Amino acid sequence: VGSEMCIRDSYAELDPYGITISLVCALNHSPVIQDLLISCFEKWDAIEAIDILQNLKLEESWLIEYRDEVVEQLKSKEISA
Repeated sequence: VGSEMCIRDSYAELDPYGITISLVCALNHSPVIQDLLISCFEKWDAIEAIDILQNLKLEESWLIEYRDEVVEQLKSKEISA
């Protein structure tokens, strides 16, 4: 349910609970849920999620690559902000 909310809703609609909901999703070790979590942070441009993403334990190489790309995108937004 939390992962569906992340995809469906904007960050502003979930604020201040968006990051908390996402942390619950981060505890799930399913690659599908982890993919949705990364997608949420990417969609939201959630700079505050960089640490969460960097500490996310991932096993799938494609998911690690996707996470790293999103972290780099968010870091570049942080620098330009």
